[in-house]
Amino acid sequence: QIYVEQGRVAEAAEIIAAVQDLVQQRRMGPRWHAAALRGRGLIALARGEWAAAVEHLEGAKAQDERAGIARNLPKIHRLLAEAYSGRGDFAAARVHALAVKRLERGGGPIETPGALRALGMIARERGTLKRAATLLEESRSLMALRRGSGEYARTLVELARTAARMGRREEARRLMEESLAIYRRLEALPLVQVWVGAIYHQGAGVLGHLMGDVAVDVQRGYERHVRPYGRADPGQRLAVAVRDVLRAHG
Repeated sequence: QIYVEQGRVAEAAEIIAAVQDLVQQRRMGPRWHAAALRGRGLIALARGEWAAAVEHLEGAKAQDERAGIARNLPKIHRLLAEAYSGRGDFAAARVHALAVKRLERGGGPIETPGALRALGMIARERGTLKRAATLLEESRSLMALRRGSGEYARTLVELARTAARMGRREEARRLMEESLAIYRRLEALPLVQVWVGAIYHQGAGVLGHLMGDVAVDVQRGYERHVRPYGRADPGQRLAVAVRDVLRAHG
């Protein structure tokens, strides 16, 4: 999870593969098989492999339900909401996001902020921008105690994209700067490279002052994470978000 938040998806995938091999070799119980499937789903989701993500996560959900393990279901439903949204199946995504809220009602809202973010992104795709902004603000509010996390930064990015779509340019710029500061503190080098690479490629003066403070090879970051649009990994998706905000600034 931490490696994925840092944009280090290949390293995360190696860990999950090793875990899965261990589970199979030692013939560990259903909950371990479910955990391995959940991990594979997370990696597929990070890579934008939506069909594979749905398959793995639905498998993990089924195994946990058969074993009577309820504690993992909010997370699985939240990830499924993102996977179905990625496939463009917003109706299914909404069902899973609402399941998270239902399961966590009356308890600690661990996965609810992510579910609200998914609902906000769905609302934005459907053109209901005010509703999207409200949902995303609620997501941010519930993560007040996790302000330095990658999940919080993701919500800021989606808020920025929504603000840009609404013509609130300065707010969008401020939110994206705040997300960059978090990625830098997390030492999420691939995502920082995306940020600066996108600015470099766009030739945007509005955010250009950030470049002097970021000790990365800008062109290498662009070539590695922004140019290959055939992949939908966290870096490429962040690049699209940066591009959206830069375009809002003209």
